[in-house]
Amino acid sequence: MEGCGTVPKILLVEDNQAAVVKIRQFIENIDTALELLTCKEAGAAYILAQKQKVDLFILDIQLKDYKGTSLAAQLRGLPEYKYTPILKVLWLEKNCLLTGR
Repeated sequence: MEGCGTVPKILLVEDNQAAVVKIRQFIENIDTALELLTCKEAGAAYILAQKQKVDLFILDIQLKDYKGTSLAAQLRGLPEYKYTPILKVLWLEKNCLLTGR
């Protein structure tokens, strides 16, 4: 990501700590320059997304406080995130299953 000027930000919304650790490792293996922000709750993630520019969202579809799919719809309603990539994840025991949009 040299020469881009800003560090791309990824917002991970996941309430399972084991999933957070695995996804963080995966992202660091791709590029250590990526900035990973994390939230355990959809409400906090929505507020954070309004305060900071996010380049990629990774959303748990089964959050304890909210459905990740509903959060994705809310984020799409914000003009600045109309075309921002959103990955939806589901943590199944020892595996992380990724689906995208």
